[in-house]
Order: sequence, then C-alpha cells, then structure tokens
Amino acid sequence: MEEEKKGKGLFEGKRLCLTLVCGAIGILLIILGSSGFFDSKDEVKTETEGKDTVFSYTEFLEKKVAGMVSRLCGGEVSVLITLDCSSESVYAGNISESQGYLQSGEKTSSVSEREYLILNRENSEEGLFLKEIYPKIRGIAVVCPGGENSSTQLEVIKLLSVAFGISASRVCVSGIG
Repeated sequence: MEEEKKGKGLFEGKRLCLTLVCGAIGILLIILGSSGFFDSKDEVKTETEGKDTVFSYTEFLEKKVAGMVSRLCGGEVSVLITLDCSSESVYAGNISESQGYLQSGEKTSSVSEREYLILNRENSEEGLFLKEIYPKIRGIAVVCPGGENSSTQLEVIKLLSVAFGISASRVCVSGIG
C-alpha cells in the first residue's frame, strides 16, 4: 500500500513538472508570436508594398487633378482624394458551387469553394496573378483660386464628376484664404 502511494506521489510530481514546462513553453510562444518573431519577411514586404501602391496611386491622382483644376482656375491648387479601401489583387482560380435540397425540393444551403491556380517557382509556391483592382474614389476636396465663386465650383465639380465617374456630392470645392 505504501509503495502505491510512493508511486502516485512520484507520478504526480512528474506531472506537475511537465505541466509547468508546457506552460512556460506556451507563454514563450505567445510572447514570440506577438512580437512578430515568426512573421515571414515576404508577408511583411507584400503588405508594405500594397500600402505603398495605394499611396502612390492616390498621390498620382491628386497631382493629375491639381493640374487639371490649375489649368481651369489658374494659380496654385491643393487637392485631397480619399479612397474607399485598399487595392484588391485578383488571382486565377475555379469556383465550384454546390447546393443542398430537401425532399420537398426546397433549397437548404449552398456552399462555394474556391481553388486557386498555384505556380511552383524555385522552392516557393504562388498564385497566378491576373490583375489589381484599384480602390474607388470616396471623395475629392479641392482648394483653388476662385473656389468661393459658385460658377467656378460648378465647373470644377462637373469636371471631376465626369473624369472619375463619381456623383457631384462627393466633390467639394473651396476658395483660397
């Protein structure tokens, strides 16, 4: 009987030690994971490149708009363009859909699966990139000479509405000063 108790005590001590070691390893993994230790450099680079692309796109549009409005109004023009979201990358793939039906013929559920076309390149796999969809313009703010004049405002709003296919309510024009 005493030998059984000795065995249990020894087993419980090992269990406690194993539990403490597993807990310490778990805490270490949580700390390393939250610090970005396990992040892939490629993923971070791609995310940064995506932000740079949207920033460059916005900057390009602002310069183009400033040039057009400057030719229309003359003088120095400031432009701010806001976008709906970031850009979207489209990859080649197949979409398969399946639907479930009851015996009565009623549709119960539908499931769609997407399979992407993967290319193997020098020890890495990547999807077949088709295109990048740039974000839609949410609004445009323009500060220009004569922007306080309603006829100038109307001309600038018409110009930008037609150029970008957005409603007039998404364009604001103000005068300098």
